[in-house]
Amino acid sequence: METSGSPPRVLVVDDDLYQRHSTAEILRLSGFEVDEAPNGFEAVKALQSKRYEAMLLDLKMPGMSGEEVLRRLPEIAPEVEVVLLTAHGSLDSAILALRQGAVDYLRKPATAEQIVDAVSKAVSKYRERRRKEELLGALERSIRELKGEHSSVEGLQAFASREEGATAPKIQVDWDRRIVRFGDAEVYLTPAESRLFRVLWEAQGKVVPHGKLVRLVQGYEAEAWEAPEITRPLVSRLRAKLAKLPGGDKWIVNVRGTGYVLDTSAIGNAPSE
Repeated sequence: METSGSPPRVLVVDDDLYQRHSTAEILRLSGFEVDEAPNGFEAVKALQSKRYEAMLLDLKMPGMSGEEVLRRLPEIAPEVEVVLLTAHGSLDSAILALRQGAVDYLRKPATAEQIVDAVSKAVSKYRERRRKEELLGALERSIRELKGEHSSVEGLQAFASREEGATAPKIQVDWDRRIVRFGDAEVYLTPAESRLFRVLWEAQGKVVPHGKLVRLVQGYEAEAWEAPEITRPLVSRLRAKLAKLPGGDKWIVNVRGTGYVLDTSAIGNAPSE
């Protein structure tokens, strides 16, 4: 996990070479660890390969625009906080930024102070959210310990054995460390991903409605119309992690208009590496 003493990691995305280098240098001089991307395609590649706390994103770029990068964030990097930087300032652009979850909106040419203040705000929001996730994870572990539950999920292994048969690999989960192992592969989950996976697993093959997933994973009630929009990026992120396990890309199934289910038959048929 990022700590308050580690340099904030930021991605600057701008097709204007001078503007990009200038902005990146301003942030570096202010103590940020900065990577640069000249367009939306390179930004997506960077986001898929490294975890960033904040991204300063030009809204209007040739090829893949900033708007397209924003639309893809729920699937590739839902945790990153976004600050938009554009010469095309307008009410419509500002509304788009807010709807897509941007924490701030700057018009070119922005001053060094404005850039640093906006990115600092984004990093603070990112770290506060991560801190809350860690606290919630610690609270959940304490509650399980008080109830006499085990973090090694021996019960889950037994359930997997019944589904898979004696010769198939078993799923192993370490809830405290948020690790899922299958065959010779393993993946690390975020606190939210771990909660989501546990809810689906404990349903034992039953469909979990969108609203219930939001309540159990995010901790609040959502309207029926918005619950699917909230769960979709969460499930997408978890699927991307599980896809690194043998057959893991088929484990979570979308039941149209209802919710999601963990397909134990797909798990049982997953090949062993």
